[in-house]
Amino acid sequence: ASIVINPIATPVTGFSYTTPVCINAANPTPTTVAGFTIGGTFSSTTGLSINANTGAINLSASLPGSYVVTYAVVASGCNGNGTGTANIVINSLGNAVTGFSYVTPVCVAAATSAPVKVAGFTAGGTFTTGSGGLVIDANSGIINLTNSTIGTHTITYTVASSACGTGASSLAGITIVANNTPVTSFSYNTPICITAPNPAPSLITGFSTGGDFSSNTSGLVVDRNTGVVNLSASTAGSYSVKYDIAASGCNNAGSGTASIVIVLNSPIQTNFTYNTPVCINQSNPTPQKASGFTANGIFSSTPGLTLNPSTGIIDLSTTTAGNYVVSYTIPANACTLNSNIGTANIDISLVPNPPATSPASRCGPGPISLRANGSGNLTWYDNAALTNPVFKGNTFTPSLSDNAVFYVTDSNANCASIATPVQAIINPLPDKPFLGNDTALCPGETIVLNAGNYTSYFWQDNSTASSFVVNQSGNYWVSVKSGGVCASSDSIAINVLENCDDVYFPSAFSPNGDGNNERFGPLGNLFMVKSFSLKVFNRWGQMVYSSFNPYQRWDGNNISKAQHTSNFTYIATYYFRGVPRMKKGSLLLLR
Repeated sequence: ASIVINPIATPVTGFSYTTPVCINAANPTPTTVAGFTIGGTFSSTTGLSINANTGAINLSASLPGSYVVTYAVVASGCNGNGTGTANIVINSLGNAVTGFSYVTPVCVAAATSAPVKVAGFTAGGTFTTGSGGLVIDANSGIINLTNSTIGTHTITYTVASSACGTGASSLAGITIVANNTPVTSFSYNTPICITAPNPAPSLITGFSTGGDFSSNTSGLVVDRNTGVVNLSASTAGSYSVKYDIAASGCNNAGSGTASIVIVLNSPIQTNFTYNTPVCINQSNPTPQKASGFTANGIFSSTPGLTLNPSTGIIDLSTTTAGNYVVSYTIPANACTLNSNIGTANIDISLVPNPPATSPASRCGPGPISLRANGSGNLTWYDNAALTNPVFKGNTFTPSLSDNAVFYVTDSNANCASIATPVQAIINPLPDKPFLGNDTALCPGETIVLNAGNYTSYFWQDNSTASSFVVNQSGNYWVSVKSGGVCASSDSIAINVLENCDDVYFPSAFSPNGDGNNERFGPLGNLFMVKSFSLKVFNRWGQMVYSSFNPYQRWDGNNISKAQHTSNFTYIATYYFRGVPRMKKGSLLLLR
């Protein structure tokens, strides 16, 4: 067996009426859309007579007005619920009735205002306004007060002529006023002695009456209607009194506060001090008050010192350096029969100007002289936070290998200046040139000294080529640069010999400690020898000494053991001025 499951069908409920229609016209019927679902029910509000099955309207049994007709289909089987709506306006015969008005004036806080229509008011017209700033719904005439401007506006309601009768229009005015902000500021004469007459608040001009005075702090008793403080029922202390007024009509709610200090007949404490001395560029000094310090006095001093009379805080930015006496005075009042004065000294010192400095530089690592000038004591630091002093005095000579920044301050007895940074610049040296080891030439020979690859050269004879040709004995040097400010140099000693004879070997030596002929080795122009090798053998053919350095000589020992007087043989190979040589011979060692 098979089963078919159909989807739920959504009914088609769209329809409309020809509108508006005169009340004496033919009864209107709905125009339905294609596929309209039948079997539903038509309905509307009171005043419209409608056939629930067909939607036909019985005009003779209806009243003029605007209506919304609803068509509802109830779900059944595979058909779901559905509704549709349509508007229709039924106009009465004769002249249109357009009289209306607004409640005026109206507060902007009311948000909206709807028109009050006369009996028989003809619907279907349009509300308009020529007044700028009025936001109104053209169909309902409801005014959006929140978004409209304050002032007086004129509204026109117009119904156009139709087959049912002649048109008409009417005017109405409305005045939008701002909500009033209540005036709630007040004050008390304070401080006040607890034995004084009960104080009443001083109200500013235009004070809004009808509110309540209160204090949320226990210890103060205040009349809610007048704000008068009952001192005999209150305790000494500092209080805040609040005045609240509720919103009414076009009046907003509001509140105000005032302070009152109630004081006892008690001893007065006026002792205070300042941290002194103080530098004129430091934070503004605040008085350090003694325990039980009496408030509400007045601070004062001589000209040159700027201070807040209420707090005693000194404004250093407008104060002149010097020694001052600051006074604090409590005026005589009902609680204080006589004034009481306290004093404190403060020394405000000038700050020296930052030291005058200039950057210093040198070529390559080493000591560098940094100088600073000031009027007082100079202190040098190696960090901007000035936490590590490294020297005191005008001239600081650190030994540096890299660039560095030091900071120096000038100070007098009390104050230090702002630090001046001093740059120490270590300019890099170019790579050191190498002209070679000191050497010698044979008569008629020349040698070319090459300084290397640099940007500038300066030789001992003021020439500036990259190389220099030498054929005479002397000391030769060159200073070079590689584009920077620093130079490196090298020198070489060159000796032109009287002869260029080959080296020779003595036939005997005597390592006996007398200082003469103590060692055996080649003699003569040793600097011309290359790839040198010397070996010495005893009479049994055993090698007792060897060397590859022509400047190294045999001391007559073999592994720290002295050789006795005897005959030895030697063999030497080497290059002399580039020519290979070999020499052999007998050698007598004498003790």
